[in-house]
Amino acid sequence: MPLGVLLYCDEGRDAARSRRVIEQAAARAEQVLVCRPGTVGHGIVTQRRGSRRYDLTIEGERLSPGQVGRRRPVVRWACEKVEAIGQLSSPRRRLSIGVIDMNTERHAMFMPHRVEVSLMMSYLSVAHADETEAAMRKVLGRGGPKWSLNRLTDRPPMPDRPANQPLAEALEAAAAKWDIAVERESSAWPSVAGLVGDSTAVVCGVSPAMKDGGTPEEAVQRISLVERTLLLTEYLTGWIGR
Repeated sequence: MPLGVLLYCDEGRDAARSRRVIEQAAARAEQVLVCRPGTVGHGIVTQRRGSRRYDLTIEGERLSPGQVGRRRPVVRWACEKVEAIGQLSSPRRRLSIGVIDMNTERHAMFMPHRVEVSLMMSYLSVAHADETEAAMRKVLGRGGPKWSLNRLTDRPPMPDRPANQPLAEALEAAAAKWDIAVERESSAWPSVAGLVGDSTAVVCGVSPAMKDGGTPEEAVQRISLVERTLLLTEYLTGWIGR
């Protein structure tokens, strides 16, 4: 049974450096199991949104406190535009945009003249993401302070496609032999599963379930550790002799 295991260590940096290696390895595989932690409630993930991170920089006038009433501070302009960009979110399209960080720069005795905003877009359709990105630039317009909007990273979505169906069914059958509950789920968080080509079957979230991920309270459920070990063992032994 040909079996490959690929480890990467830049998930926290959107897998930017390992992306090419992952894409090349996935292109050679018939099936891909992504060992991201499962969700509490016996979930395996058959659909994930993609995400894009942006750096928005806005530079305006250097105003003294006495000038604020007569001129528009760059911070106020930035907040209004960021709010308008957030309104481009669409639950129907499963697309959302939010601020993940905001910083200002100023000189002593003056109001801020520079604003840096980090934005994240979560999306399911690449076409909708491209359309929304164009709308973001339109919202920022041409009549205000100087601004630049740069896309820093783009993690593709993992669509729920027909090629994934046999793999998901095989995992469910393996789980049933041990009376292990498995439920298909969709996730708003991206993973390297989005780097797998359309013709290759992929399922994500097959590792033990984790709660409070990304926080100091992050923990793996012990019973899930046993269940997922049995599940993967049963599934892989089914390939012996093929």
